[in-house]
Amino acid sequence: MKGVFIILMLITVSPNILILMLIHQRQIFILLGYGDIFVSMMSQASLAIAFYHSH
Repeated sequence: MKGVFIILMLITVSPNILILMLIHQRQIFILLGYGDIFVSMMSQASLAIAFYHSH
């Protein structure tokens, strides 16, 4: 599930910089030990952004 939103971002959102930022932040959060909470929050936010840009 963690990789699904990254794939959706790659498909739906054009700017590669935004994708790299999201992936980078996700890795930092995991390294800090926050883990699934931030991943789920970011996945919901990024899906909302992708939905907004696609409509």
